[in-house]
Amino acid sequence: MEERSFKPPIETKVRNKTFGNSTWIISLSELSDKIAEKEEEFVEKAKKHLQNENVTYIRMTGESKFCDTAKEGDQFFHIWAEKDKKRKYFHSLNTILLVEKDVECTRLYYDDNRTDENRIPFSKLEKTQKKLNLDKKICKLSMRKVTDNDVQKLKALFQKK
Repeated sequence: MEERSFKPPIETKVRNKTFGNSTWIISLSELSDKIAEKEEEFVEKAKKHLQNENVTYIRMTGESKFCDTAKEGDQFFHIWAEKDKKRKYFHSLNTILLVEKDVECTRLYYDDNRTDENRIPFSKLEKTQKKLNLDKKICKLSMRKVTDNDVQKLKALFQKK
């Protein structure tokens, strides 16, 4: 009886993925009810896939460096404009858990940690920016990578005193 040596398949079924390690600041506002309703199906699929009920998402259209290069594992601070757009808040770090690129948009899913402890009024950030001595100023419509130096300074805003 002849023995056969095992030869593994050429392609592995394990997904080769590189995770991001960048930190971003992005400016967001609430979706219209009409668009949010259409997106619900995608959000539910992502929650099942990630096995996490606290998942929420960012839906971005158009072209931006953030949409083109953000990866799972990247983190972001975000400036959130409520529906009335009168109030803006600066939120602490979130981690991107899943990225979906679609013909119409890019969806980035993350674990939602929006609580009063994890946000400050944007006006407070504006007042403290000079004291923080950031490498680059943050404006209401910022969408860019953040230096490691600035990440540490911005994280300090959310540490309990």
